[in-house]
Amino acid sequence: MYFIIENLFLYEMFYEFTSLFIVLFTLVFYPILLYVRFQKFYRSHKILGLRTISEIDEKGFSDVGEGFEAKILWENIYKVKELKNWILVYHNSTAYGFLPKRVLSGNQIQEFRNIVTQKNIKSELLKD
Repeated sequence: MYFIIENLFLYEMFYEFTSLFIVLFTLVFYPILLYVRFQKFYRSHKILGLRTISEIDEKGFSDVGEGFEAKILWENIYKVKELKNWILVYHNSTAYGFLPKRVLSGNQIQEFRNIVTQKNIKSELLKD
């Protein structure tokens, strides 16, 4: 013998609290969690706070900093996306390096755009 209980009070209460929890988690807890994780990541990767000198030429990128050196050829660039204040250089569909446009002159930005266009790299460049 069995029976089914419909509209059980606890189920309705659980359903309401679940919705409230999802909203609170999305608007409050998740941003705090992301901030804490980013702070921990930043403190544990000392290379992020070091001064870096970047060189861009016809071959690709070269980043030199205190204790590291990285070179990326244009052939290994997935795409380039230019935003209002940043240039994002994608190594694959999700990972990218970035250049702040505030450290580049107008001529350097235009030269960068020309190189990207000449190398036929998938790009989303702004028109000035």
